[in-house]
Amino acid sequence: LIPEEKIAKENPNIKFVKNYYLHSEGLRLMEIVLGRANLRIERRVDVFGQWDLCAPRAILEAAGAYVGFINGEPISYIAGEPFLKHGFVAADTKKRALLVERL
Repeated sequence: LIPEEKIAKENPNIKFVKNYYLHSEGLRLMEIVLGRANLRIERRVDVFGQWDLCAPRAILEAAGAYVGFINGEPISYIAGEPFLKHGFVAADTKKRALLVERL
């Protein structure tokens, strides 16, 4: 099973952000703020820049949600450092994000 399938099988209350109809990462992450989804996993590391996550992350965290690298490290916006070297996870709670880190 891929990680999303494994998480969904073990946690039937998970609602993943759907990718197919939103063409903006910011809009995808707002699905969590709006309560339509509670988990987003993105393993691709070559399609996002720092600013694709900066504002959506601020909104999510202000709403009590969590955004971080898949490996559990906090996202850093320090110039010159590799960005999204591990992919990221966004969730309505840090506890839910930890489901991904365990995989």
